[in-house]
Amino acid sequence: QFSALAQTSYLVGKPSTLCACLRGHHILQTWLVTLHHSKTSLYRQLVPAAQPFMSHLAVAYASEEKLTQAAPVFVQHPDGSISQGLPPGFEDITPPDTPRIGPDLTALQGDIVKVMARHELLFLALMLIHFIVRAAFDSLELKYWDDAITELTLIYPDLPNRSLASLYWLACASESLYSLAFFGLGVVATYTAKPAVFQRFAVVALIGTLGQLPLAYLNLFNLLLFMLRFISYTYARFMANLLRQIDALREFSP
Repeated sequence: QFSALAQTSYLVGKPSTLCACLRGHHILQTWLVTLHHSKTSLYRQLVPAAQPFMSHLAVAYASEEKLTQAAPVFVQHPDGSISQGLPPGFEDITPPDTPRIGPDLTALQGDIVKVMARHELLFLALMLIHFIVRAAFDSLELKYWDDAITELTLIYPDLPNRSLASLYWLACASESLYSLAFFGLGVVATYTAKPAVFQRFAVVALIGTLGQLPLAYLNLFNLLLFMLRFISYTYARFMANLLRQIDALREFSP
């Protein structure tokens, strides 16, 4: 029974069971020595049967001693904390040094290109929508300019019609020139993909957004254009910041 239990505990790795077997081994060894001195027949019968048990216990005792001497012991206290106990002469393996290298962007180049291409397409789509809306409203302003001036005479009856017409056409020409600069700079910013160009476009978009407010006095304020220009301003700021971050990452790449 001691031999079978020693084999099982050795294979499973239970130190407490091995210690119990070792105590039984010492008791049995003492008993066998006593029988040896008495020279009885029972001793001659037990010695051959005890030899396998002695060999198994010797292996188990050596393995248990090696296990307790080579591995650290972790003890959990009643409060939940854990302490580590190291056997005498135990030396922990030193972990290898981690090489300090910069971030590798080689694997991220494809993802960065895809993200930038997607944002550039969205930005160009926003420019196209803005261009279509601007062209549609310009055609309406040219088609119904007489009715627009008539409405202005009703709003400002003290001003002559020629002055109102001059202000109306001046505002329309200013909007047209601004739209050309707006769309041209937007295409250049998309083509060059530089943060400084997107930042300039954002400034131009902000000027156009705020410039819609005085046009309300000439009955030319357009809420849709106001929102499109403001969205263009925020998107250009986003693109400029994104390009700056990508450039900063590329500086640290090996």
